[in-house]
Amino acid sequence: MNRVCLATGMRENSQRLPGKLLQCVGGRSLVERYMDVASDVVHQTGLHKHMVATHPNNTRIVDAVRGSIHDNCKLLWRSAKSMNGETCADIYDTWTEYIKEHWDWVLYLSPCFPFQKVEDIIPVVEHLQMRHGNKPLSSAFKRRGWIWNEHGDRVVGHGETTLNTKYAEPYWITAHVFTAYPTSVFGTPDMMNHMEPFEIPDTIEYHVDIDTADDLKMAHAVNDVLFPHQPHQYPM
Repeated sequence: MNRVCLATGMRENSQRLPGKLLQCVGGRSLVERYMDVASDVVHQTGLHKHMVATHPNNTRIVDAVRGSIHDNCKLLWRSAKSMNGETCADIYDTWTEYIKEHWDWVLYLSPCFPFQKVEDIIPVVEHLQMRHGNKPLSSAFKRRGWIWNEHGDRVVGHGETTLNTKYAEPYWITAHVFTAYPTSVFGTPDMMNHMEPFEIPDTIEYHVDIDTADDLKMAHAVNDVLFPHQPHQYPM
């Protein structure tokens, strides 16, 4: 069985939404939401650890991670050079040999998806544990999506159209939910080449990737509909 590591990177200096990982959806920050999901995946699949990489100068991120840390999380320090990097290889540049020594696959998740579900990630882990070959994987799904307005009303979906609302554009969701890399190519140019798609099940109903203030508003709207009794924490 392949050794699989769950990993992510966190930083404070987001250009379009500063401090976005500390923003709350449903009363909990993106850091807290990610940590809970990652910990549950590790427990339910028998993985040894999940890793969070950040720079020690990101004090608010470090405090948030340590405040919600579980016994199966390893906090790694990123180099200053890696803080502008976007790929998993950039983030874990100084840890490449460590990763190659301990794992066969790295499953990289983004902490920017507030509605990630444990049951959607577990099949990916199980696939990697038994996977043959060394081609990287990238998830994508394309399906009709729902669009919500800032009041929590569903305004578009499956052919419906409502005009004059902020998010009333029919569209197809193409979600980049995860990437997975064999450690044999970790940190090499082949790491990003010849990726194979991994089909995401239709159980993923709400995909919000928080990158801007508008994304955060949409996440609040979706959360209000899904969990109407949770506390509201909207940005000022």
